[in-house]
Amino acid sequence: AVDMLKEKFGIPFGKTNVPEFAASWVACNYANGCTLNPYDHSLTAGGSSGGGASAVASYIAPIAFTEDTGGSTRHPGVQNGNFAYDPSRNHYPNQGNSGMSYTNDQIGINARTFEDILFFDQSFLSIDQHHKTAAEKAAKRPLSDIKVGLPRRPFAEIFLPEGAANGFGLPTTHQTRYRASEWNMEKLKLAEKILASAGVKLIREEWDDGKIDSLFLKKVNGGIMEPNFEIFHSFAGQIATFVNHYLEAKVSLREILSDLHPAGDGHNPFGLINLFTITDESKFRYTLGPYLDDMVSVWNSYFDKTGVDVIMVPAQLCDAIKFSRMANSSCTMGGGIEASLSKCNIISYSFAKSIPIPKVIVPVGLSPAGTPISIMFLGRSGPKNATDNMWRFDDEWAKTSDVDFLYTVDTLVKQIWSEAKLRRKEPSLVVGPGNSNLFLSHDGQV
Repeated sequence: AVDMLKEKFGIPFGKTNVPEFAASWVACNYANGCTLNPYDHSLTAGGSSGGGASAVASYIAPIAFTEDTGGSTRHPGVQNGNFAYDPSRNHYPNQGNSGMSYTNDQIGINARTFEDILFFDQSFLSIDQHHKTAAEKAAKRPLSDIKVGLPRRPFAEIFLPEGAANGFGLPTTHQTRYRASEWNMEKLKLAEKILASAGVKLIREEWDDGKIDSLFLKKVNGGIMEPNFEIFHSFAGQIATFVNHYLEAKVSLREILSDLHPAGDGHNPFGLINLFTITDESKFRYTLGPYLDDMVSVWNSYFDKTGVDVIMVPAQLCDAIKFSRMANSSCTMGGGIEASLSKCNIISYSFAKSIPIPKVIVPVGLSPAGTPISIMFLGRSGPKNATDNMWRFDDEWAKTSDVDFLYTVDTLVKQIWSEAKLRRKEPSLVVGPGNSNLFLSHDGQV
């Protein structure tokens, strides 16, 4: 990606901070410490691409390459009030990206404006004509022709009956309900109101009963598996390969593991390595094969049933995360529910991550506490009416696969941002003393 950027006369400004192995919701390591959040230093900058996201929000750079395995492009975007684009698989080429998963790792970007995302996408991939055609089509399309799906499960609410598997590797010992926080839902509902008043059709439908839940738990090779946890064949083995092949460093895995930077339960890369040991071969082959086909089919069944263009949901279940909550890996969801950060974010960021889905984080202002809040748009997986799954392996198709989705989102963002309460607000670091006239958003407001 960096070589391609240079070929297009882009200027790499520098490398930014990430946690070890990109395995955390916070950007901390022994070499550089913890990246700070420009809105509030008590907030994390998110992870794993927290360094790049913080740099963009702080006006150090207009755009940053990020990488997303289970939220590492999108979560830092939320924490830093950025737009974050996690594209369909190989929309941006992954060659040279030392990812840890064969299905999930994907290069993405963070930016302060959606115009910057569109401009970068067009220029970086040299797909000017596709962007021109999509922009013209979007400009002519009436708002009443756009359909936005508003499913609540599992992104805003998920119900777990007693004894059921919950997608987090733990059976429930009692009836549980997870809900998005009140601040997140208030912003989402206001965005819904603005779109409805503009004439956009809102579709309040859910997936057919059982379809979503069936993807959290499968019986394979005589045992129960949770596909979200089977994306790594051997996490430690892939780390060793990365260190040897990409870094050409002759160090042992034991030496690497002894030098990890824990920051409480919420940031412990060693714990992640222990969680993803060696996946049963049959389960791993199932995850790479039939499960992906099932997932695409279930995901697209919502689009086929409702005819929606995009889905709009809360970006995450919990509010912006503070460093103080990393110590015990906790967060507060709707209704005052206390849960682990993994439970808070895995639904929003890891669910359906293993299939090619375009995803965009949109900043929608601040909470009453001054913390950033975002919503997320998600698109269809693959081309409509596809007769086989070979599009998943067509990198040339992947270059242009998301363009129509991006311009649909652009249209919706313009409507949502017509409401002042839903516009991105500049961080306190940027609008501090002496800065108020330097950094103005497009409407002239800081």
